[in-house]
Amino acid sequence: MLATKALKRRWSQLTHSLGCVLLLGAVALACVGAGSYRVSGTFCEPPRRLVIPAIHLDQPIVIGGWQEQDLGSARLMVPVVDTQHPTWFSGSACMGQRDNMVIFGHSSLNGNPAVFRNLDKLTIGQRIEVYGYNTGSWYVITNRVIIRESGATLKDRIENGKLLGHTETRQLTLVTCWPYPDNTYRLVVIANPGYGSNPK
Repeated sequence: MLATKALKRRWSQLTHSLGCVLLLGAVALACVGAGSYRVSGTFCEPPRRLVIPAIHLDQPIVIGGWQEQDLGSARLMVPVVDTQHPTWFSGSACMGQRDNMVIFGHSSLNGNPAVFRNLDKLTIGQRIEVYGYNTGSWYVITNRVIIRESGATLKDRIENGKLLGHTETRQLTLVTCWPYPDNTYRLVVIANPGYGSNPK
């Protein structure tokens, strides 16, 4: 595993982008056994199931990574998103970690509905549940943001990418293409930990 300083230098060389995955900080992942990862020297539990009652979604989460895309003027990190299931970006927060947990999903594939087809129907105040192997958390939607992907400038991509960056507190961020079945824009749904009585 690379040393932390070397990782920070490497991360700083790469460009943030949405619709591509942004860099979420100097985080190193190495598989250390079923259900656990080592993140910057500590163990963490990746999310394994996503439940959104309002749109009747209950899906296993797969672990995704990224690949570089050369745009000439910059090299961006592009998410490797599963075609069937929500995909956790493995550089973002694990279960219970104080940071931004980022999950991608397709809204359409080849013009047909995909796993995040109904994400645009969610409204502020609704509930999202995330489960690991042994733990679970629930969140309340606090914001929805629509940003341009097709034709976006590099400057716009860098600015948009901040939505997927580090946070000081626990946050859940879901990302998909919008509007269905197009991919001109990205819909970003932001949720924060829920407390007390359950929301709708």
